[in-house]
Amino acid sequence: MIALPIPASVFTFALCCLMALPARISAQVNVLQHAALLIPQEMKDNAYQVVRLEHTSFQLKDPKEGILKVRKIVTLLDQRNTEDELVLLYDKHTKVNSLIVNVYDALGQHVRKISLRDKEVEDLAAIDGFSIYNDSRIKRLKVAHTSFPFTIDYEYEMTLRGLQLAVFPDWDIQGFHTSVEQSRFEMELPANIQLLYKPLNINVVPQESKTPQGKKTMVWEARDLRAIPREPYAPAPASVLPRVIYSSSQFQIDSYAGSMSDWKSFGSFVNSLYQGRDALPANIQAEVQRIVAQSPDDVAKIHALYRFLQRDMRYVSVQTGIGGWQPFDAIYVAENKYGDCKALSNYMKALLREAGIEAWPVLIKNGPLDYDVTQDFATSHFNHVILYVPGKDIWLECTSSDMPPNYIGADNSDRNVLLITPQGGVLKRTPIQDAEMNREVNSVLVEVRPDGSAALRYNSRATGEPHEVLRYLHLHVSKEEQGKWLLKKNPLPTLQITHFETSAETDAPAAGLQYQAELKQLGARTGKRWFVPVNLLNAFSEVPPAGPEQRRLPVVLTQHSSETDTIRFVLPDNYTLESYPQQTIEIQSDFGHYALRFEVSGNEVTAIRTLRLQPAQAAAERYPEFRNFFRDIAKNDGLKLVLKQKE
Repeated sequence: MIALPIPASVFTFALCCLMALPARISAQVNVLQHAALLIPQEMKDNAYQVVRLEHTSFQLKDPKEGILKVRKIVTLLDQRNTEDELVLLYDKHTKVNSLIVNVYDALGQHVRKISLRDKEVEDLAAIDGFSIYNDSRIKRLKVAHTSFPFTIDYEYEMTLRGLQLAVFPDWDIQGFHTSVEQSRFEMELPANIQLLYKPLNINVVPQESKTPQGKKTMVWEARDLRAIPREPYAPAPASVLPRVIYSSSQFQIDSYAGSMSDWKSFGSFVNSLYQGRDALPANIQAEVQRIVAQSPDDVAKIHALYRFLQRDMRYVSVQTGIGGWQPFDAIYVAENKYGDCKALSNYMKALLREAGIEAWPVLIKNGPLDYDVTQDFATSHFNHVILYVPGKDIWLECTSSDMPPNYIGADNSDRNVLLITPQGGVLKRTPIQDAEMNREVNSVLVEVRPDGSAALRYNSRATGEPHEVLRYLHLHVSKEEQGKWLLKKNPLPTLQITHFETSAETDAPAAGLQYQAELKQLGARTGKRWFVPVNLLNAFSEVPPAGPEQRRLPVVLTQHSSETDTIRFVLPDNYTLESYPQQTIEIQSDFGHYALRFEVSGNEVTAIRTLRLQPAQAAAERYPEFRNFFRDIAKNDGLKLVLKQKE
């Protein structure tokens, strides 16, 4: 939708009308916070929405229950906004007590009111995409309006218990492309409970006081925060956006009391949830003993039992009650042949214990890493559980049915995690997957024919992160679907694959792809000359987009990878090589290294290309240099051999 420009006369009229409002009306509803026309231009720059007022109040009644109240007035400037949807998660412990939403037009005139029982507020199961049963639900409201800008005034109250209480609400002050005129976060808690907090990317100190009943009150405020644009290759949001995260010295879920005063205390609480849940049935105990009797040492035992887990179990999630944190016991898993990440890790822990090997559950944030937990502040910012064997420094991803032992995948690598030891929680960092691990080695043989066609033979071996998709294809996808994937991935429109094979190594994070193909037309011919692209199959094309003239955020590259391509052309007898780069092309940067060189022997031309990318951070003003590094790679990957027809 295109927002039409508003004439100055309309703006002046609106301003006069607003100034003329009776005092009793402005006391009930501050129209200035609802009229989009009164937002200063500097607050609209780079903004998709402007938060006019946000007031969050959290009252902790005791370690078992808290009341959350939120009032938020936000003006949506255009269709790119992220604030037109409200989602409230609840379950049998947590309740949505009330919800009132009012919508206002650009002039601040009231359009409509929505309440909790209106049809616009959907009540849905909280489908997470992997649980076969989940007792959590959501209240969802998508506010629709015919024209921008318009303003939404949200107000709701919730009673928090159980897991949602243990995970204290954070103060997410500002998102990307969001200006904030005023935001206030208020905590009230009993005198015997200590509130723990950590500001991120903002210097804010709470005002502290006491209520007449002796409770502690802490209030944080932020004002006049201009929008931060989302820029390509920027740091993680947790390193940029202002936010305050919270936890508590005391909380209780069902009969389990815990603390987040430090990592040791939180780990002790989680350990209590696992106690007594690793007993195995007699038949599984016997199977463990049979397996370990055939294994020469502890490492072999770990590998063999991990393979037993993968063969015997499947990953299925059931999230009910405290099940988000507490695993099903090992007997349940053994009988049902499935479990979620906690249950399967606990079951593997039980198998190893039966073999006399100690292992510990590990709380981890799987996937893109927004906030990396630190030693100085304990929090429950985790969403996954894996297993660690301390005696052999082996990590196990127990939800995988096919990964090799001691490979936990790129989505779990290089991050701080919480080991749940018998003595409490201990932070440790997972192994990094560097460029030597995340590696592709490709070789291509191109037999060029006089008629313009070519025969190709391709062979690739991948390790680390790039191997994961090939392993999945090889083990879980039909041959027909593999072929479709290969054609979709292939950049040559006239390529016809005549035969292909995928492979995956059992005990190493490595996989392969080989195929033979026919290419109807190779490059382009003009007169007696033939222009043949060098990097037919793996040319770099992911050039970063042009950035703003005045970039604000540092440039961050997080990628670890290396590629080696050897491309050998066998030329037809009636053509000669007229032109090719005779000197090695080399590009060096803080972000990586690129090289391309050629070898010529008779009627054969071989191109040897290497590309290595490495994590780096640079000042915002170096973004053009960063982009040029990748543009130069793409340019050289687009080079062509020039063949000339013999007289």
